[in-house]
This record gives sequence, structure tokens and C-alpha cells, in this order.
Amino acid sequence: MNYFTRQRLMILAIVVLLLLNLATLGAFWFFRSEKSKEYFQRKRQHRVEKFLIDKLDFNARQSQELEQLMEGHRAGVMEIFKKIQASREMLYDSMSFVDSVEVEQITRRIASSQAELDRATYYHFRSIREICNPDQQRKFDTVIKEVISRHHPGNRRQKKRSSFSK
Repeated sequence: MNYFTRQRLMILAIVVLLLLNLATLGAFWFFRSEKSKEYFQRKRQHRVEKFLIDKLDFNARQSQELEQLMEGHRAGVMEIFKKIQASREMLYDSMSFVDSVEVEQITRRIASSQAELDRATYYHFRSIREICNPDQQRKFDTVIKEVISRHHPGNRRQKKRSSFSK
């Protein structure tokens, strides 16, 4: 191998490594961005939607209604999540000064928002149950327990995976 061939190979290797580094940095940037969080959240929500459609054997009309219900629920709970997040940020930003009255007010606001979220989720599940026929409602009553247990924060550390997390 002569000198020029070796130099060309070296330049090619450097260019390939540089492109790989740029691709890696781009992937890190993408996975940390808000858009990627939204993408993965939508992907997870579509898995839940598909899981319910499959488990409950929804027809086309029911699938369409489920999609509309889930879209409306998503929009409503996002506002609640934002309120909870803002209150939590306010709580932890207030660590520099100790005002137990203000801490109590903020934690009550968080609890109130969490209760609002739980109510919205309950009514959302009830709406889904209402589009089911009687046989599907019986299935729904058992399936929803699996969905809820998978989304409960205390269960995220469990290794066991449910059938809709694939």
C-alpha cells in the first residue's frame, strides 16, 4: 500500500468517525428534547389504546369513539399536569426560605390538582366503559385494573411487564 492510499483511508476513517459522532450527538439531543418526550408519550398512549381495542375486541365505531375519548382526556389532563409541575417547582424553589404556611398552601394545591387528575381519569375510564357492550364491560372491569396498576407510580420499578407494554 503506498503513501497516498494510506492517507485516503485515514481521511475516510476520520470522516466516518466524525459522522458517527454527529449522529450520536443528534440522538442525545433528540431524546432530551420536549418533542421526543411528546413522541414517546403518544407512542405509549397508542399502545394503551391498541391494548384496549385488542383486549375488548372493539369494532370500528368503538375504536373511533375510544380514540376521540382518549384525545379529549389527553388534552384535559395535560393542563392538570402542568399545574402540578408548576406547583412542585414553586415548592422546591422555596427551599431557601422556611415558611411552613406557604409550604402547606403549595402542597394543598398539589393535592387538589392530583385529586382533579384522579377524578378526570376515573370519569375517562367510565366513559370508555360506556361505549362497551355488556360482555366487553365485564372484560373492561378486569382489564382496567391491569392498566391502572401499570400506570401507578409505585409499580414502575417492578420488573414484571404487562401484555400492553410490548
